[in-house]
Amino acid sequence: MKKIFMWAVMLSLVAIVIVACDHSGREVGYLRLTLSEDYDYPNIRQLNVPDTNDFILTVTDSDGANVYNGKYGDRPSEIEVPAGTYTIFICSEEFSEPAFDKPVYGCESIVMVSSGESVGVKLYCFQINSGIKLIFDKSFKERFYGYDIYLEQRDFSLQYPFNETRWGYFYPEQVKLYAEKEQSRSLILSRNLSMSEMLALKLYASEPVGDGFSVVVDTSRVWLSEEYLYGSGNDGSSVSKAIRQDELIAYLGAENIWVEGYIVGGDVTNTSVNFDPPFAKQSNFAISTFSEASTREQCSAVELTTTGGIRAALNLVEHPEHLGKKIMLKGNIENYFGSPGIKGVKEYYIEK
Repeated sequence: MKKIFMWAVMLSLVAIVIVACDHSGREVGYLRLTLSEDYDYPNIRQLNVPDTNDFILTVTDSDGANVYNGKYGDRPSEIEVPAGTYTIFICSEEFSEPAFDKPVYGCESIVMVSSGESVGVKLYCFQINSGIKLIFDKSFKERFYGYDIYLEQRDFSLQYPFNETRWGYFYPEQVKLYAEKEQSRSLILSRNLSMSEMLALKLYASEPVGDGFSVVVDTSRVWLSEEYLYGSGNDGSSVSKAIRQDELIAYLGAENIWVEGYIVGGDVTNTSVNFDPPFAKQSNFAISTFSEASTREQCSAVELTTTGGIRAALNLVEHPEHLGKKIMLKGNIENYFGSPGIKGVKEYYIEK
């Protein structure tokens, strides 16, 4: 399986002063691995995902040799390893080719273990593949009557009949949509998917003009906007290098990071955001890269602490005029209401 790098928070639990050695005289350390209770982002409880004890866990050394390869639930409470660097990878199940109804959750982390050190690694799992759902308008069905519709990636094809209603899952890379009939094969469109992106495409077709035709794509049901582009090139180290809200997942666990976004709502919970005033909670609001965000999945929660007057200055209960404004925030990227959010805000700039 192609491994997708994800951030995991590494917690150094114990540093033993004496030098530990195994029976061969090698200096050794110890690994303790735990899975975060927040592994269920986004909406994993509503999906058919294996029990976490059945997740596949592998630990490999710098030479690629397996230290552990098996079920997460069967792992030792502490793994003794020679001092060195180790790659930890966990996933809910193997994903080798596009398939229906197969969201895969996992993460990968690289840790260094020093002699005599006991390192605890807490793994935060997110969806590491991507989903596409096709919705066919009557005009598209009529234009392509008798055609087979395929979604293709790499050397794999996933047939998508007009009556199909399931999500197809793919690697987070380019996917192509084809219509095929006898010896005729037409490329309809291609899309570059990002990790965790769920893209619903509604397809229309115009009447043929001569030998040609056109296809219109309605993206109104995209969970993450069609204009989504992963990776701004910024690192959040300053206001001018602020990362976008939709990049928070890659910075989970980082501190004092500048983030930019639009204030789109308040009263955030794990599953909802209130996008319209009046607002009830002063303790948080929601930001999004997209100024017209309309779903919880497009948003991140921002904790408004009382320190430094942050809550008094920014809460939407007292300042509903902030709704829709662009804001820059400096804080810590942590799991907040079940998904990556911003806590411990220290500084901010808000547009006038």
